[in-house]
Amino acid sequence: MQDDAGLVWKTLTALPPPAAVAELHTLQIWCADLAALAPEEARLARLLDESEHAEILRLRQPKDRQRLCLRRGLRRIVLGRYLDLPPALLRFERGPHGRPLLSGLAFSSSCSGDRLLLTMTHGTEVGVDVEVVSGFVLTPDMVTTCCNRAEQAQLAALPAPARAQGFLRLWTAKEALLKLRGTGFSEAVDLPDLLGSLRAGERVVDLPAGPHLVASLAVAPLRSV
Repeated sequence: MQDDAGLVWKTLTALPPPAAVAELHTLQIWCADLAALAPEEARLARLLDESEHAEILRLRQPKDRQRLCLRRGLRRIVLGRYLDLPPALLRFERGPHGRPLLSGLAFSSSCSGDRLLLTMTHGTEVGVDVEVVSGFVLTPDMVTTCCNRAEQAQLAALPAPARAQGFLRLWTAKEALLKLRGTGFSEAVDLPDLLGSLRAGERVVDLPAGPHLVASLAVAPLRSV
């Protein structure tokens, strides 16, 4: 495709699937640096539909609007290449909780700061989450709200400098699982015990995404409608 030679693809890094899900041969995982994509903002904006532009305009901060534009445009380019369709012609639907959907393709994305993860596959449900470790400040309220007693003890046993990263591993695992299920934290009344209630076929694995990043991938067989 024409985009292959552009700056967009130069800013993307393909991540190998974790060994625990190596049998998922159609699984692709991409990591992008949104800051490096800033010069492409105008070109990416032209790919978006009216609803995506409206979503961007609802944000107050210019930096947030720019990042969302880059994320949405990049998502279209990568998914369009995967489906062999022009990016601007992709038509997204919405699940019961607002999750974007494409016919015949499962995908999930996550952004923290300028780092974006995007994963897609055929024949499998998928969810992904990434968090930047640097600058993250862990508070006691976060631990008691999101972690069960066993997880709290696990974090307490870590050296103090390692607790923030340890918490983010639990956080990304839980958020990836909720994205897999198509819900969000607002519906996660059992958030502290979420990882202990995996449904049939669900798996959550660490996803090495680069320095200063913590990421998780959740997969499950396609659910019957």
